[in-house]
Amino acid sequence: MGIDNLEDQKDDVSGSSGSAEQAGGGQPQGATAGGTEPEGGSRLDAAKAFFRAMYAGDEADKAPAKEDAPVDNRRVQQLELQCRDLEQRATDAEGAYKRLMADFDNFRRRIEREREESVNIGIKKAAEAFINGLDDLDRALLYLTPETPADKIVESFQLVGSRIFACMEQAGIKRMDTKGVEFDPRLHEPVMQVDSLDHPDNTIVQELRAGYFLGEKVMRAALVSVASNPNIPAPSVVAAREEAERQKQEAEKQKEEAARAKAESERQKQEAEKQRQEAEAKALENIAPVPELETAASAAPDTPPPKKVKPLVEADAQGVYDLGDLDDV
Repeated sequence: MGIDNLEDQKDDVSGSSGSAEQAGGGQPQGATAGGTEPEGGSRLDAAKAFFRAMYAGDEADKAPAKEDAPVDNRRVQQLELQCRDLEQRATDAEGAYKRLMADFDNFRRRIEREREESVNIGIKKAAEAFINGLDDLDRALLYLTPETPADKIVESFQLVGSRIFACMEQAGIKRMDTKGVEFDPRLHEPVMQVDSLDHPDNTIVQELRAGYFLGEKVMRAALVSVASNPNIPAPSVVAAREEAERQKQEAEKQKEEAARAKAESERQKQEAEKQRQEAEAKALENIAPVPELETAASAAPDTPPPKKVKPLVEADAQGVYDLGDLDDV
């Protein structure tokens, strides 16, 4: 129901009330003899106001929509151009990324291949260096028999061992020298500590397994036994003590030299002062008296002493000055 329906209902009510008046002799229903207004009109107005407030939202929804603002074609074209530009840039960036990934993959494969080739070259050089030693070993085994004397066998193995060590040095592998060397944890691996009175403390007594260098790097640490001797300090301790003593002696020597330099400076200062005083005395002795001044001083008569001037105003015994007659002044 809307406001129009309420108007129709109002008309229907008015018509029905008119018919009732005609039927009742011209007096409306609900009207009193005193002519009071019927209550149906106020109720109808209240219902009309209620339904108007209720259906106000529906009427607002049914209101015609405002026309859209005019479209700026130039702005739309600019945005389309920007979108095309961004799409092209994104496509180019994706292509560059794919090419870069492909280049990096090729680089990685090339590096791996070159590394494998380098390893194979190193293995080849090491094998070529050891082949000669293996050839000597094969010849020794070929000519050695059970009837060969023991000294010949030992000599043969010594020759083969020396040839193998020479091959290792040719390949860049060098054996560590641990005889009588002080223990170094970077190069040696201790196995046991031996009490010894013949070796200094913390020195290697016995080598249990040889160690090797590959160039300047440690290829394998040597297994050694370390001496423990509190009576004889380690070489590093002795060297440290000697270095400390040497530094102490140098410091004392520098201190003595500084003291001598200071004394020499004081002596030179005193000599300079003495020479200055002698020069001043000699200069005073060399100054000759002026004859004219001496003649003028001897010819000048004796000057009399200055006369006493009597004061114009004299004070009496009480210390009061008598000014006298001011006109005489």
